[in-house]
Amino acid sequence: YSGYLFAASQMLVSAILIHLLGGRIEAHFHVFGSLAFLLAYRQIGVILCATAVVAVEHLFRSAWMPYSIFGTDEPAIWRALEHAGWVVFEDVVLIVMTIQTRQMTRSVALTAAQAEETHSQLESEIDQLGAVVSRAASGDLSENSHQSSELAHLGDLQNAVSHMLVDLREIINEIHCES
Repeated sequence: YSGYLFAASQMLVSAILIHLLGGRIEAHFHVFGSLAFLLAYRQIGVILCATAVVAVEHLFRSAWMPYSIFGTDEPAIWRALEHAGWVVFEDVVLIVMTIQTRQMTRSVALTAAQAEETHSQLESEIDQLGAVVSRAASGDLSENSHQSSELAHLGDLQNAVSHMLVDLREIINEIHCES
């Protein structure tokens, strides 16, 4: 709920700033800048909360103290509509950006999870291959079919290791024959 509290507080700070500056249009930029910063929460509700707070506050003050918002005691209705229109415009842009940012975040998280799973599988396969190579290095070349079943999931690598073991066995047999 901290995002909602921050959004409401930020809009009330904007309202105070607008009031203190006598409704100068430049003071209204604080509303737009604050709305943009709320995108960091990546929550549509936070943006809508801020919009609701500033809308209620402006409606109340335009009825009771129009000078503190518009700089005049009798503002034209179009000025209030213009202010609301610009806030709605920014809200639409921020909501679209929020949706896109959340989709992108989900996509990155999914990709990272898949990469972690692939990494774990590769580590397991490397450990299995290391065991086969260790047995071969210690001279245990008799269980070639068992070694092949261990490497079946490695595809091309399995074939290469099997051929290497067969070649190694032939070399060892040739050395034994020569001696």
